[in-house]
Amino acid sequence: MIKDQIQAIITAAVNKISTRSTVHIQSPDNPQFGDYTTNIAMRLAKELKKNPLQMAEEIAKQIPKDEIIEKVEVVKPGFINFWLTKETLSKNLIQILSNINNYGKSETTRGKKIIVEYSSPNIAKPFTIGHLRSTIIGDAIANLLEAAGWTVFRDNHLGDWGTQFGKQIYAIKTWGNIGKIEKMQQPVKELVRLYVKFHKEAEKNPEIEEQGKIWFKKLEDGN
Repeated sequence: MIKDQIQAIITAAVNKISTRSTVHIQSPDNPQFGDYTTNIAMRLAKELKKNPLQMAEEIAKQIPKDEIIEKVEVVKPGFINFWLTKETLSKNLIQILSNINNYGKSETTRGKKIIVEYSSPNIAKPFTIGHLRSTIIGDAIANLLEAAGWTVFRDNHLGDWGTQFGKQIYAIKTWGNIGKIEKMQQPVKELVRLYVKFHKEAEKNPEIEEQGKIWFKKLEDGN
C-alpha cells in the first residue's frame, strides 16, 4: 500500500535523527495540506526537548523526493505534509480498478461468524425515517464485516412477535373489520387506530390487557 511505503520512507528519515518514536501518518481532513501528514516532529521534539518546527524542518531535509513523493512541506506547529506524484496516484488507481471486487477486503477474520441485527420494524405501525436510518447503518456494518472476512448473518425481524400482536388481534376482532382492512390502500393506519383504541379501552377496563395475552398465547400455539 502507498501508505506503508510513505511510512517506511518517513521512518527511515526520522531514524537518522532518533529511533525513540514510532512514525504515524494519516490523510489530512483538508486536501490543501497534502495527501498524507505526520506529527512525528512534535512528538519527537517533546522527547528531545527541541523546537517542533525546527525538528520538522530537520526531518523534512532527510526525506528524498522520488517517484513516490513529489512535495514535502512543513507547517506550524510542526506538521510535515506530503504530496504524491501523479504517477504514483495513477498506478494505485489502476491497481484498484484491476481488482475492484476485492479491493479493501481482508482475510484476518475468515472463519469467524457474527450476527448483525438491525431495523426490525413493527409491521403493524407505519415506517419512519428512523427505520430507514437503522436499516442503512445495519446493512453498511454488515458489508464492512463481510469485507473484513467475517461470515455475517443479517437478522431483520419483521414484526417480531410479542404481546402487542395479541392486543392487535383482540382489537381487530372486537372493533375492526378484517375484510375492510384487507381492501384498504393503507391498512396500517387502521391497525394503528385499533391498537391505540385497545390501550384507551384498557385504561378504562384493565381486564382487556389479559385478553391481549390470551390471544398472543393462541398465536404462539398456532391457533
